Amino acid sequence: MHTKIVRVEGNLSKISEEFINGPVAFPTETVYGLGASVWREDLIKKVFEIKNRPQDNPLIVHVSSLDMLRKCIVGDIPEVYNELINEFWPGPLTLLFKKAANLPYSVTAGSEYVAVRMPDHKDILRVIDYLGEPIVGPSANKSGRPSPTTAQHVFDDLNGDVSLIIDGGMCEKGIESTIVNGILDTPLLLRAGAISYEEVKEYIPQLEIHGGSGTVDGTIAPGTRYKHYSPTATVIMITGTKEAIRQKLFTVASLSKALDKDIVCAESKIAFGFLLPDEYQNIIQSPDMVYLLGNNTKEAAHRIFDGLRYLDRHVSVIYTVEIEKTKEGRGVMDRLTKATTHFI
Repeated sequence: MHTKIVRVEGNLSKISEEFINGPVAFPTETVYGLGASVWREDLIKKVFEIKNRPQDNPLIVHVSSLDMLRKCIVGDIPEVYNELINEFWPGPLTLLFKKAANLPYSVTAGSEYVAVRMPDHKDILRVIDYLGEPIVGPSANKSGRPSPTTAQHVFDDLNGDVSLIIDGGMCEKGIESTIVNGILDTPLLLRAGAISYEEVKEYIPQLEIHGGSGTVDGTIAPGTRYKHYSPTATVIMITGTKEAIRQKLFTVASLSKALDKDIVCAESKIAFGFLLPDEYQNIIQSPDMVYLLGNNTKEAAHRIFDGLRYLDRHVSVIYTVEIEKTKEGRGVMDRLTKATTHFI
């Protein structure tokens, strides 16, 4: 299969035709998704096959209007969600609802709940409007790999597996949506993401963080049950207080400088690279590969997957550090922790 990369402008009709024939990769403000109509079980099956995604890992449904949402759920929108929707939709917030009877169980992995969001990206909203129906949209990568935040990332993973990639530029947020089930007796944040726990808690004061696999009271949260976000390189996270991290990082950087020239790596890679917030930049005084995550958690979220993919192309071992779990930092740490092989 020949994979093409196109822009939405001037191609809506062609894109619509491709959605009829097979899954299409598309941009959102979080990460790129792999889309198919929620009503086409044959294409949903292809989404799972292309990604090598386990069948018990549900999919997030993407809608472009509240009327479209209502076609996927039982009854009207729960009152607990009204303020959240007004504040954060379109945006990187996924909400769980009781699924409509005619919504295929292949979308929900057999659960009676369906995860839905309205993406904040004009290109995919135009496409969904044009199609006139909701689409599923897991990340457009091979399962377990770092999520794609550019069309090139998608091409790197899915070239030959999909016919079309819609290029909408680099994703604004850079990590996946936050997932909330607000209709339980105890509302739960099931996955940290681009909207912080603190932001959601302003609207649901009783919100708690679910620390398990994402499965509770019949809820199966997409993207929480399996290992995710892993590059082929070994990822080592340096933990502790900021001062302890600085000391460990200095030692690691010194050792890597001494060892790098003596280690032969496959595919012309160098041995070590670093994925770090800007505040640690001055510690790395060697020519090691360094990808900086910026000065705050928002920038770190925007850059994390691009950084993992960039370093994965060039190094065999990636050192990163623990960051504060505030604002977007909780979501960043969730991704980094899942990508990490060893902690020191």
